[in-house]
Amino acid sequence: MDSDSWVRMQSAMREMADLYRQTLETFAKFSGCIEHVQTMTSLEQLPAYLEDIQARLAMDKACLVLEAERFEGFVPQGVRAAPAKEIAAAEGLPYIGPAAALPCPGLFSCGEPPPGSCYVRGLPDKYNPGRTVGAIGLFDPDPERFHPDKATDFLDHFCVLLGHAVVTVRDHDQLTRDAVIDQLTGLHNRHYLNRHAPRLIALAHRRGLPLCLLFLDLDRFKPVNDRFGHEAGDAALKEVAERLRREVRGYDILVRLGGDEFVAVLPDASGTEAGGLALRLAELVETIDLDGLLGRETGMRLTLSAGLAELEPDEDLEGLLHRADKDMYRRKRSNQGDG
Repeated sequence: MDSDSWVRMQSAMREMADLYRQTLETFAKFSGCIEHVQTMTSLEQLPAYLEDIQARLAMDKACLVLEAERFEGFVPQGVRAAPAKEIAAAEGLPYIGPAAALPCPGLFSCGEPPPGSCYVRGLPDKYNPGRTVGAIGLFDPDPERFHPDKATDFLDHFCVLLGHAVVTVRDHDQLTRDAVIDQLTGLHNRHYLNRHAPRLIALAHRRGLPLCLLFLDLDRFKPVNDRFGHEAGDAALKEVAERLRREVRGYDILVRLGGDEFVAVLPDASGTEAGGLALRLAELVETIDLDGLLGRETGMRLTLSAGLAELEPDEDLEGLLHRADKDMYRRKRSNQGDG
């Protein structure tokens, strides 16, 4: 082998080694992204995961849009939920090339596409091959970073796994929500109370802070069900729940205990403050127009009996519930409510 051939061979080997090294580096980046995405347990984590993808791949922007019909109410601020028909109508996907020429620039809510290049691809639905549940857009200021002539195997594989991950996590979020949400009123349920109230009570004990519990029971509710049916009763309960929800603070715990009974746990609230809230809640319930709500003349109105218990030393949730329940029945008898 002459010297020129030897030099050319060495040069070719160096190029192959460099290409192999770059491939391994690229694989490591995407492998890290995939492993991280597969640790996601809630869609609330999506903004942080997008930031991580953006950092790992050294992108200028990473934007995500998900199908509103399936994901709205689950995705946090910063992730757009768009109608399925809008996502399906996005033309030219997958797209790789100049960001300025992106055929669906309005698909994302991350502002105007920056100068440079981008990669935009739909996220496949793991349960319905051929359908998409959203799309991801990766933007880079380098006009050559994403070019139609460049291979996108790793990106394509990552998008498939990301699509599968968001569907799986959304289903998990739904199961979690179903476990702690009352399906009729949308309030939290007894399971949620048992899970979270003890922590607030423990914190109050530890820091010497006040805490109160209200046990709320509707008066004259049974006749609504008896005379007008459960559909009417359900409508009344939903209206009551919405009024209670609007009045309590964002960090209070409000649950539907069952039937026409509700409980509010009020951290950092004195007995006077809790009593004032109970009066306001009772007034809100009394102003419900059952005739207008049910679309018929009822000659009836709802009232609310509220029992109050202030946290005592070493008391737990069951103790608070028991005392507030007793106080509620005492008040109900004094008001001559018929429950």
